[in-house]
Amino acid sequence: MYQILEHPLIYRLAQFVFAPGGEHFFETHIAKIVTELAPIESALDVGCGPRSYLWPAHVTPVGCDISLSYMKQFCLSAGLGIVGSIGDLPFSNEKFSTTWCIGVLHHLPDKLAQSAIQEMYRVTKMGGHVVIVDSVLPKLGWHRPIAWGIRKSDRGRFVRTESCLREIIKQVPAHWQISRQSYSFYGLEALTCIATKG
Repeated sequence: MYQILEHPLIYRLAQFVFAPGGEHFFETHIAKIVTELAPIESALDVGCGPRSYLWPAHVTPVGCDISLSYMKQFCLSAGLGIVGSIGDLPFSNEKFSTTWCIGVLHHLPDKLAQSAIQEMYRVTKMGGHVVIVDSVLPKLGWHRPIAWGIRKSDRGRFVRTESCLREIIKQVPAHWQISRQSYSFYGLEALTCIATKG
């Protein structure tokens, strides 16, 4: 089943079915963050998939994803993208003013997630920002059973509790601003983590 989701159209359909209202939330949420961090001189979208949530916010990032099919679609839609590993980003130090990772870490085991954050921090310029938005398990599974079930069956096998994700993020020594959001009609939940490099 997971190989089927490699097709960009199937991936978008799955997002619509399992997280209705989620796309609107992410576009609005990301646009708000972009406004707060403006001006953005250069951006990297790590694990961008076939399309970037930064596009609706009028930011054209360089895309990086391990999936060749996703990168082909990304490049056809909006320009520059490269196939690469999140744990060893193919970019020089301090290349981008903002580095984004939206909905990716729950696909990665702890050590790789930690390496990914270190890599994002490495390629971000001094004074720039690392922005991570990722899914977390609902605080109360019995209160949101559908959201809990969706997250437990997510193709990302590493959906974490908020405390577990915080621990991984804080392995990178930076001042993190962390907030929690609820989104989609099912009450899915996400953590937004923003660090300023410096």
